[in-house]
Amino acid sequence: NVVYSHLADPTNFGDRLARHSPELQTGWLLTVERMLADFLLVQGGFQGPELARQQAAFDLLDKAEVLLGIGKERSGRGFERLLRRQSMVARLDEVWSRLPLQLRSRFRAPTRRLYDEIYADVRSHAYEHRLTGSGVRVEGEDGKLQSMDMESYVPSLVRAVRNSAHGLIEVLTSDRPQMRRDRALLATHDGRVPPQVGDLATLIAFALVADYERVIERTWLPQP
Repeated sequence: NVVYSHLADPTNFGDRLARHSPELQTGWLLTVERMLADFLLVQGGFQGPELARQQAAFDLLDKAEVLLGIGKERSGRGFERLLRRQSMVARLDEVWSRLPLQLRSRFRAPTRRLYDEIYADVRSHAYEHRLTGSGVRVEGEDGKLQSMDMESYVPSLVRAVRNSAHGLIEVLTSDRPQMRRDRALLATHDGRVPPQVGDLATLIAFALVADYERVIERTWLPQP
């Protein structure tokens, strides 16, 4: 209850003149509550349809992006950063170091395993003719194929698949820059989302609560 009360209302006062903002407070509270609801849906839905579990995991990562204060310039930027293996494994190791000694290895090992399995699964479902030794060839703004390393490709591809769930026709026909980018990514892959994304999303949610001070300070995410 103490952790929840701090995480649910870090707003205190809305600005440097100590004026309280009920809109800011309510928005934060609802975002935290919805993220926890998504957490429960993912954790409790392991025997349900995989598609429903993945949707809840995507929603959870969207809420985490908002709480971390990322994505104001371009929605999805924080979502993608949470899926970057190299920086996030190191960041989550920092969080797990705050846990009791006997629990640290029990969280560190699954963290590495989940990221490794997600990256391996995404690569295995990318079209073979687009693969390179270290990444995937994706169409650039100039219409030419450009090599994209897996550290950039996997988060962007998962986000593109997530966006396509809101309307594939729009992704395929829109001239908006984000839609063109998603379309180029989807053309490299069969669209299968690794089932481990749900487990990773709940692990990230737990890490947010475990280090809620940095969530409030907006310093939780590693620098890009």
